[in-house]
Amino acid sequence: MDCCSGVLQASVLGPLLFAAYVSLVGSVIESFGVRYQQYADNTQLYLFMRANDTAHNLNILRACSTAVRDIWYLSNNLLL
Repeated sequence: MDCCSGVLQASVLGPLLFAAYVSLVGSVIESFGVRYQQYADNTQLYLFMRANDTAHNLNILRACSTAVRDIWYLSNNLLL
């Protein structure tokens, strides 16, 4: 398969360009009220939970991770 776009691995601008590219996924995550952390190519989703809200919060996390995968990553030609 031919690649028609991208940044060379180990390039000087590679980390900055990648960070700018994936930072936009935060708007999808925040729309669910979920907190997140990003470092390099990792994104961590989390919610503060109480024992009686576990099922509801797990459904929110599931919906958020599905939206991140389906709405953002796939539409930007990335795999999660």
